[in-house]
Formats: sequence, C-alpha cells, structure tokens
Amino acid sequence: MKTHYFFFWLLFSPYIMAQNHIDEAKLKQHVQTLASDEFAGRKPGSDGDRLSVDYITGQFKAMGIKYELQPFEVVSGLELGKTNQLKANEKTFELNKDYRPLGFTSNQSLTAPLVFVGYGMSIKNDTIVWDDYSTNVKGKWVVIFKGTPKFYKNLFYDRDDLRQKVLIAADHGAKGVLLVGLGKEDDLTKLHFDKSKERAAIPVIHITRTTFEKITSTSSDSLNAMIHDTQKPVIKEFKLMVNATADVQFIIKKTNNIVAFIEGKDKTTTNYIAFGAHYDHLGMGGEDSGSRMPDTSAVHNGADDNASGVGTIIELARYFKNNTPLHHMRFIAFGAEEMGLLGSKYYVEQMQKENSKALMMLNFDMLGRLDEDGITLGGVGTALELEKTDDMVSHPNFKISTSKDGFGPSDHASFYMSQVPVLFVTTGAHSDYHTPFDDADKINYTGYGQVAEWSKDLSVRIDSFNFPLNYQKTESAAPSRTGAKYKVTLGIIPDYAGSESNGLKIEGVRKGGAAERAGILQGDIIKAMNGKPVSNIYDYMYRLAELREGDTATVDVLRGEKHVIILVQL
Repeated sequence: MKTHYFFFWLLFSPYIMAQNHIDEAKLKQHVQTLASDEFAGRKPGSDGDRLSVDYITGQFKAMGIKYELQPFEVVSGLELGKTNQLKANEKTFELNKDYRPLGFTSNQSLTAPLVFVGYGMSIKNDTIVWDDYSTNVKGKWVVIFKGTPKFYKNLFYDRDDLRQKVLIAADHGAKGVLLVGLGKEDDLTKLHFDKSKERAAIPVIHITRTTFEKITSTSSDSLNAMIHDTQKPVIKEFKLMVNATADVQFIIKKTNNIVAFIEGKDKTTTNYIAFGAHYDHLGMGGEDSGSRMPDTSAVHNGADDNASGVGTIIELARYFKNNTPLHHMRFIAFGAEEMGLLGSKYYVEQMQKENSKALMMLNFDMLGRLDEDGITLGGVGTALELEKTDDMVSHPNFKISTSKDGFGPSDHASFYMSQVPVLFVTTGAHSDYHTPFDDADKINYTGYGQVAEWSKDLSVRIDSFNFPLNYQKTESAAPSRTGAKYKVTLGIIPDYAGSESNGLKIEGVRKGGAAERAGILQGDIIKAMNGKPVSNIYDYMYRLAELREGDTATVDVLRGEKHVIILVQL
C-alpha cells in the first residue's frame, strides 16, 4: 500500500461544492435501525433479515426510486433425516445416543465388513513412513480414531482433520467411515455445517466408545494403548457386518439481494455503475456463525459490519436521485455475504445472463470506525484509468491508503473475478469485528459522515469517466497459510461456496501464479490432481498439502465440455 496526504482536487471543485451533502443524521438513523436488537443480527433467512429488507426497500420507496428483490436460497444449517440407522452384531443402536452422522457425510446406506485402521493416517515423507492402510479395505467400513497419537506430535499435528481422514479412507477404497473419540468424554460430535455444501464421497458416522465396544467386543482404550506402546500402526479386521444409513439434510432458507435503479442521462446503453454493500450479519453468533466469540450466544448487531455500508449506499442513491448522473446506476444491498459472498456471486451470475452489465463496481464495507489510520481504497489497479487518477485520492481530514488488488474478503471480489473494475472503501477491522460488541454506539458518526461524503465525491468523479474502462488483472500474493502444511500454492481463487457438485470451480486465477503460467483459466473445474479425485475445496486443500516446491503436478480440469490435463510447475 501507499499513502497520499495531498488533497483530492474534487473537494475544491465549484461543481462539487454546489451539490447536496450527505446527511450525517440520516446515516445515523440507518445504522441505529439496522443494528438494533429488534433486527437480531440480520442472519440470512431470519426474521431480522426480512426486517432489513423491509427497511431498505422502504427507504428506496420513500425516495421514489425503483427497486426489485432478487431472491436466492442459502443453507442455514443441518438437520437429521428420517432414515438414519446403525445395526451390527445383532444389535440396533439409537440415534443421538449411540451414534450420529457427521454434517459432511454422504447420504448412503452400506452393509459391509468392518476394519479398524487406527488413526486413519497414510504418511510417507523424508521423516516418517506411517501407513494405517496396509490391509485391504476396499468396499468395507473402516473405524478410525479421532485426533492423532500423543507421540511424534511434530509429525502428526496437522493430521487430525476429519475430512482429510475420510478422504484418505476413500482413496484406499473404503466405502464408509465410523469415527471413535478418545479421552474422558464420550460425547457425539455436534451436527456441524462448515459453510460448504460439499459432501464426502462416502457415509461418515461418529459412534461412541461404548457403541464400538458393543459392536466389536473390543476395548478402544486397549487398541489405543497398543498403538502408543509399540508406536506403530495397529490394524484389526472384525468378522462381522455393519449395516448403516447416514441421512443429513440441509436446512434451506430464502434471502434476497435488493437492487435499486437510477437512470442516467446517457440513454445509448443499458450498462451501469454498481454500488454495493452487504446488509446481512451473524445473527445470534455461536458455533459456525463466523463469530470471533463462538461460545457466546448474543445478538451480533453488525453496526459497522455492515449497517454502515448499507447506510452509505442508501444516501448515495438519494444524492443521485436528486442529481441525475451521466451513467445508469444500480445500488445493491447484498444478502449472505457473511456466508461466502453468496449474494454478490448470485447477482453476478444473473448479470451475466442480462443484456446489460456493470461498467464498474464500488463496494462499501465497514465505514464507521474512522481513526488515525484513515481509510483504505482497494482495487485501484483493476483499471488503467483508476491507476491514473490514484494521485487525486486524498482528503484534508483523514489519510487514504490505496491497494491495487481487486481480490478481497468482500463483495467486490465477485465482480472483479468477472472482469469488472472495482473500488473497495473501508475503514478496516477492529477489536469488535464479528463480536456482539459491534454496536451502533461505537460508531464514529462524524468520521462516518466524512467518509460517506468523500465516497459521494469519488462516485461523482467515477461517473465522469469515459466507459468502458481498461480492465486489468492485479498482482497479489496468494492467501497466506500458517505452519508447514501448505508449502506451495497454485495461485487460484477457489469457489469456497461449492457451486459444483463434483469438482472445484476456479473463480479466479492470480496474475503471475503457477496456475496462470500453466494455462489454467477462470471457470475451469478441477476434477483431479496427480490422478487423485478432487470433489470439493477440502479435497483440493488436502491434495495441495501433499505437494512440495519444485514438484510438477498434473491437474485434470473440465473446461466447458472438454477434459484437459495441465502440467503445473510449482
């Protein structure tokens, strides 16, 4: 980033000074309403979500601005289906007492023999060879301990991921996994939705230690002691059949994008400038919500994140309603951003089916905590014209740092990946981010008003551009990974939301990265790496963890209807 301290020339233009100003009192009203306890954190699909839609559309309606709702569906959680069962050794077991399927299970039935495979690890590197699959498990249930052995901690520390264990089992031909916990507690794993609709390829069921012992007449503690005493894999085949069905269903809720329209003076095109801000937040928080205090159930009001952004686009719409712009404009309040940019992704998918498209997108996310660090304006490298005007972006009362990158953890990324130039305005994260303490009384309303006013002036400047702009890919580092698990990166932006049912869609390719050099394209669907199947983001991450710098990976992709094999030098 670089920081500019000289004045934005537009602030002193007589044209700008003659225009209406953003009303700080109205901004405050929007934040206090959307971030009130009555709206209960605006979780997608909730009553608070619907109240938010009513409030935002009510503002547009009162201003005489045409708007429409763009409904779409989201997964808000999981529930157990009606066909779950577990039978073995002439015993029938009780759901939620003796066993429970995991949230990412495949919904399947399987009757097959059972094999104990320790901790379900298969490791071969310069330091250690450990193989819990030295026996034939094809077509069978495997029973696996959760966690990792207490010895060789530095070698096993990253091998406890349950999806990874299941993927390894499937790679070895297993058709189902029974998981058993260790330690004093014997509670079943909660039904957990990890924000991905991607399921494992095989059924996955957690059973208690008591259930394991009833099925096998074997103590799990004795097997674990044997592993630790010998510090070697322990494998045991049981002469019995397990008959089980896993059935976990998604809880589907409806939410909306809200799209308001303002016609510009240029009637020669239907293309438009898009202004966006997400209106959803984390509801009551809790596990899986994204809260930084997941053990606390309390209203996460999201005053800064992102009632402040919504208030800004409402007032920008008011300004341009009273001051007709040159270009058509759309003001979009996105739903389900906190679930993985779902609203903006859906909007962009629908936009690509229209005759019109966004000429540019300005995104406003967290504008209410202005302090000595000022604001960040991202995306200035996404069009040649934006780079040329970079030296004009400044303000007398706060500093402005700029970033060229078009990627980022907010809705502008969805547009940038569809080759739309973007700008992203934010005052940044803070200690109350994604906690119950992001409340309306924490907003710096004077600073918020200044940022919104500056955003209006910036928007007027953008409206004066000659479109279309010259879109550019931006240089950016790959997402950082901690620890030794990820030693390389392909340089892609994967579809974290899992829009493909069998494969990983590539939403973006980073400029200069290994994938771009090899010829991988945005929109490709990764089906396999080094001959091993990739069905979702979790498979991809595990396959990536197996690779090292200097390796050449074969990546099988589906490009339209064509199957392409690409060699990627890492």
